[in-house]
Amino acid sequence: MQLLEKILLATDFSQAADNALQMAVFVGKTFDSELIVIHVIPELHDSPVALNTVKSAATERLREIQNHIKNNGVQAGDPVVAVGTPFDQIIQCAVSRDVNIIIVGSGEKASGERFRLGITAERLIRRSNRPVWVVKRDVSPLIRKILLINLVV
Repeated sequence: MQLLEKILLATDFSQAADNALQMAVFVGKTFDSELIVIHVIPELHDSPVALNTVKSAATERLREIQNHIKNNGVQAGDPVVAVGTPFDQIIQCAVSRDVNIIIVGSGEKASGERFRLGITAERLIRRSNRPVWVVKRDVSPLIRKILLINLVV
């Protein structure tokens, strides 16, 4: 069994998410993993036309990311566009796709804040039963060591 057979990359199309994409491609290439990308649209209470427009735009952007992944020599699964609470939808996708790890950008918080994780990254860490790899903004994919800890409760 591969250590990281499937990786779920959650993106909100931000700068931190772009850094997470670079890291996910690097890790996917290193471990010969399949990379699945998800974007979650928060529920819109406007019209269904607006939701369809947003879904269409998100799907197009995810296809571009999927092509980028493939062009870098990494297997890319079908991208996922979901609607709902981002961390809930990401966790559901991780379980249904049986991924080994979730990679997510750190989020966009103000530089003066003490704990600079976005709400989705923080909730994923707290609630996911899958490991969550948070990639800080403006960090290049350079890995020297990986420490895996298996806690038995």
